[in-house]
Formats: sequence, structure tokens, C-alpha cells
Amino acid sequence: MNIDNEGFIAPREKPITYPGKIPKFSFMIEGEEFYEINIEKNKPLDQSIIEGLNLPSHGNKIAIYDFCIEKGIPNLFSRVAILSYGSNCNPAQLKHKFKPTDLKNEPIFAIECECSNVDSAYLAELAFYGSLPAGIIQSPGTTLKAFVLFLTADQLKLVDKTESRGTYYDLVEIKESCKLANGEYLYPIYTYIPKKPFLVTEDKKPIRLEALKASDEKFKGLNQKEVLEYIFRNFFSEEESKDLALNLFNKPITKKDSRIQKIQQRITDKYSKSFDFTNTSSEKEKIFSFFTPSPIIEGSFQVLGTSIRSDAGSNYICELNSSILKNNDIANGSYVLLLNEVEDPFLDKHRIFAIQANCLKNDFLKSNEIRVDQSIRDALGLKKGEGIRIVKSRLKKPPFYERLFNYQYVFCRVKRSEIVDMEKRMVRIFQDTMEIIGIEPGDIIVIESEFESVKNRAFEISVDAVKKRIELEKKSSKAFLEAKAAGTAGGIFDIDCTSYFNLTLEGEDIPPIYMDKEMRDKLRVGFCDAVRIRRTAMNPVEREFTDFVMIIIIAMLGIVLTIPNLSFVASISIIVSIIIVAVILITMKIRHQIS
Repeated sequence: MNIDNEGFIAPREKPITYPGKIPKFSFMIEGEEFYEINIEKNKPLDQSIIEGLNLPSHGNKIAIYDFCIEKGIPNLFSRVAILSYGSNCNPAQLKHKFKPTDLKNEPIFAIECECSNVDSAYLAELAFYGSLPAGIIQSPGTTLKAFVLFLTADQLKLVDKTESRGTYYDLVEIKESCKLANGEYLYPIYTYIPKKPFLVTEDKKPIRLEALKASDEKFKGLNQKEVLEYIFRNFFSEEESKDLALNLFNKPITKKDSRIQKIQQRITDKYSKSFDFTNTSSEKEKIFSFFTPSPIIEGSFQVLGTSIRSDAGSNYICELNSSILKNNDIANGSYVLLLNEVEDPFLDKHRIFAIQANCLKNDFLKSNEIRVDQSIRDALGLKKGEGIRIVKSRLKKPPFYERLFNYQYVFCRVKRSEIVDMEKRMVRIFQDTMEIIGIEPGDIIVIESEFESVKNRAFEISVDAVKKRIELEKKSSKAFLEAKAAGTAGGIFDIDCTSYFNLTLEGEDIPPIYMDKEMRDKLRVGFCDAVRIRRTAMNPVEREFTDFVMIIIIAMLGIVLTIPNLSFVASISIIVSIIIVAVILITMKIRHQIS
């Protein structure tokens, strides 16, 4: 659907229409067009269907995840989620923001959401194009219906400029619950809060933005025309109002217009004299007590090898300067998400690879440097000296049980199962990979992607099979590139892109993991994506408990036989003590095996 043909008008073109027409469904914008996104309850968000496209490979319907791979762009969860509540819910306004830039054809995803305990209200400050814009305000019990924009780092920088971040708005994390259209609760999520005061009535109540629906509203709602009439009626005499007719706002204007300057000055003067509703730090702290400074890490960091491992244990780590950690509210030892954009030689596009790693502080590093373990560098296709982007992860510090059992993670490269029908509900990995994570063939392992984690049985794959597969990949890849150079490659070769020549580092790579399509779909990963694997807590415990069970039984029988006159309480106490000692010994043995 064409944005202009569907009747969407940007408030920048006609200020009186603010915030403009807002779709009643989730949507994606791409250039001059926008498309409806069909979202189903309890279904992963990136499996939602974009409708109306015309793609040779998928027809007019495609899942968001597949679309991102097809286009070679960051997927939803490699983007920053921004709660949008004003004209940024209007496709025409979004198109207007991006049209003059190199990002004009970059897809933007807008997903319907409901955010609790907030509402949208008018500010006492005219926008530069003439509309009276809105800001987000605390409203206990209210549920605001708005949109979440999923933006890339470059798109976010542009929106920062258009929102005058630091002058008119601050970008912050919102800690109130935000439920997406599929029923999923999204964390973390950010929004722009105003640095300017809200417009309020004589009884000191804000005026809500009527165009955005909400449940249990606490404030009266007006549209743009009505709120401007309210300003003229209360801030100007009848004679002055005639000169400031509403048709002033029916066409594009700027703050250079003397009438706009007059209106803004009168709002400022009248506001400060008539209402005791200040915008002091204490008042903002009260209103926005559920907000914290944004933890988004901006810029690209130069990659170096890791050096400090005293606090790393068996984890794969990265290191950043403590000032970066402090400024972005990242605790030492927490997870961060590392992103690298890799050129795809077969698709002539780029793919984004993402890995979560524990982040440790290293004050010997410069503010633009990051140290990254080699396994992570291999998984992301990075060489030393290259650049990498960082986003604060949803995960915090590793859970207690991981530290207790000394979990060892190994990053593996996703490959396709060799014998599909025989390899359902199982994965294959190298024997030395099994030894590193402390499992035996047939044990259940946990496989974690950026999005999901699943459990499956792991079996050994033969080295000979892998060698044959690599040779086959090299031959087919070489043939594809030759055919491509000759212009005859269209649809001839079935390449899985499993041999990423420019992803691996001179033949070095993380170990492979072979899994079928069902497993890849559950994890939402494709060929060459990196996943991390570990053993489950129960497998080694069960195995070690079997070794200890005979000792426990003999010890308990010996106590009962040698001391026949023990009371019931004493017997139970001794048995419990033996079990506790056994559990401690089991835990120590498991940790020792991995260490």
C-alpha cells in the first residue's frame, strides 16, 4: 500500500492533523510503501507474517524473520525497541523523517502494544513545524495503546536528531510492562520522555492526546484543533485570536513565522504565571520514577584479544572500560550482545551475527576498544582490529546454578543434518566437544540461540563425515561462484552457505553442530549462525548419584546395625547428614571434572 494513497498525512505537512492518521494494525514501512503485519497470539513475534509484498521466493506473504534474512538486514531482536506514542505512530511522519537520508529504503517495523501505567499528554511547547506535540506521562491504572518501533543503530541515531534528544526529549528505559500484540512482554524497551513541561488545565490536570486510545484514562482528551482552541481561548484575547486563526496550522510552517513565535511566547508566559505545575528535577523524578538512563551503547568498538580472565571462570567473555560499563548501567559480569555484519558472498547481501557474552571491566582499555575471546571472534567472523557493535542484553549475570555446577559453554556453528529422516530429535557434535561440556553420547544438552533455548540428545559425529562434507561444500561453493561470475548461476545450485569463506578465519572456526530443520526453526537460526551448548544440570547429577547410591545405602545400613538403639529423630538426622554430604561431594566432583 502506498502511504500517500492511503490518506496518511505527516503533521509536518499539515500541523492541525497531529498526530495524523494512525493504523489499526502493526505495519512495516519500506520506502514509499507500508505493509500490514499479521500477528498471532502466543506465536514468536518474528514469525509474524508481512502481507502484500511481491517476492519471487515467498510470494506476497513472508515471516519477519525470513524477510530479514532475505534482505540481509538486522532481525527484530538485534534492533532497539522504542515505545512510540505520538506522530511516530503515523507512517507518513516516519517516511518524512527518513526520506531525505540514505536510510529512506531501510525497513522499519512498528508493532502494536499496550503499555501499563502511562498515558500520552500535550506539552506546553510548539514543535518546530507548528503542532503541539505530546509526551509520555505517568498515569497509574491507565493502559496506553501505542506502537513499538524496532530500529537499527543508524535509524536510532536519525530519530535522536529528529526528536532533538538532549534538548526536547531524553531517551530512557521504561520499566513498566509493555505487552506486544502477540501477548509477549518486551524487555528492555526505551522511550523518549519530554524535557519540557506539560500543558495543563486550570485544575492542574494534563490534557491527553485523544488520537491514542487507552483504558481507564485519568485525563480529558482533546484533538489538535481543540487543544489549540483551548490555548487561544485561555491565553489570548478575542481580538488577538482573530489574527491567529486556526487555518494558520493547515499548511507547513516554521518557527520563523512571527505568529508562531507569539503563540509560543504567550504559552510560556501564561503557563508560568497561571499554573503551579513545574518541570523541576524533583517533579520529573516523581513523574518518571519508573525510568532509568538509557543503557544503549553507541558507536563501534575496535576488537582486541582478551587479557583478564581471573573473574571469567569457564565463561566466554568480552572486556570493556569501566566508564563504558558505568555510563550504560552494565554490572561487571553481566551479559552484553555483540553484533557483527558479515558480507554474504552467495546472496550479495549482509547478515547480522549476534552472540551474548559476559562482560568484564578492564580499565587498561580505551573507550573505543573491546577485548573479545577468540571463540566469540570466530563465531562472529571477526578479526582483531575490526569493528563491532554492542547492545545491552536482556540477560543479567549468569544464574546461580550455572556458577554452582561450573557450566561450560561451547559455541558451535549450525550445520544441516546429513541423514534427515534418521536424525529427528537429536543433534551431532564432535567427541572433544562432548568432553569439554562434560557429557557422553546420548546425554541431553541445552542449545541456546539469541532467541530461544531447547533441549535435545547429542550424539557423536564422525570426523570422516565432516571432512567429506567440507570437501563437498568447497566444490559446490566454488562452482557457484564461477557460475555467478559467468552470469549463469540463477537457480542452478542449491547452496546452503555452510562454508562461509569470509566468515571463518583462514580455515579456523568454532566446532559444528548438525541439526535438522525442525530444530533450527525452534531456535530461529539459519545455516552458519552460532549457538552455544551446555550440559543439563540433571544428567551429570544422575550419573554421579548412581555412583554414590551404594555408598549411601551401605553407610545407612551400617549405622542402623551397629547402633540399634538410636532414636527415630537421631536416625533421620544421620541419614539427612549423609545425603547432604553426598550432594556436596557430587557437586564438587562435577565441578572438578569440568575444571
